[in-house]
Amino acid sequence: MGNIISWSGGKDSTATIILAHELGIPIDVVVIALLYFDKERGIYAADHDHIEWLMKFAVPKIRSWGYNINIYEARHDYMYYFNGVVRKSKNKTKNGKKRGFLIGGMCKLTAEKQSTIKRIDRDHKGDTHIVGICSDEPGRIERMIRRGQRSILSENGFTQEDARRICEEYGLLSPIYRKHGRDGCWFCPNASIKHYARLKTERPDLYGELEKMSKDKNLVSYGFKYGKTFQEVDEMVDEYLKKPKQMDLFGNIEF
Repeated sequence: MGNIISWSGGKDSTATIILAHELGIPIDVVVIALLYFDKERGIYAADHDHIEWLMKFAVPKIRSWGYNINIYEARHDYMYYFNGVVRKSKNKTKNGKKRGFLIGGMCKLTAEKQSTIKRIDRDHKGDTHIVGICSDEPGRIERMIRRGQRSILSENGFTQEDARRICEEYGLLSPIYRKHGRDGCWFCPNASIKHYARLKTERPDLYGELEKMSKDKNLVSYGFKYGKTFQEVDEMVDEYLKKPKQMDLFGNIEF
């Protein structure tokens, strides 16, 4: 039996690794579950700034501390489902067409993530899972105890603010927190128009991927965001971008 930490790169799981490092708590392996937008081209599903920071900066730094990091990749990416051809629909007009954009609230990538986590659990059956739950999260602590997991953050009285602080002290706070971003897929239908405005401005290459997909003439579903097509969302984004913006203390536009 050993200790395992599941690491998303978020402040709580990162603070857990840092605290284990400070206290000398042995960790046998740190595991990361990765989702992809397009695995073949190496386009991740997570927020672009966050995943770039995680893979290019944070992972090498944690490995330099002597930790073993195992990366588990989801078996299927978003494009697998988008390009999947409908074969046996009762609505004959759908057969032979690609599924298209996944329906909000029913995203197949959620199941992919859960399946990946189950693989991790199977591979580490009998190990103690140390999770990033803080002392000011009583509900999560109760569920953690029922699952037989452990939190060294809560054991040492670390609040969510403490977790953020220790990450900042070690230079390991994801940029997603500084830009007031969201922890989720950059193409998620649950994301706000504000999010897509930032994406269009900062990563027109990724935004262009969605635009190109929306122009495919052989899709069953064109509903990109809860019934709204990508073109309708794009119009809302352009309207949002026309509104006056403020600058933050570093001279960056505040979306």
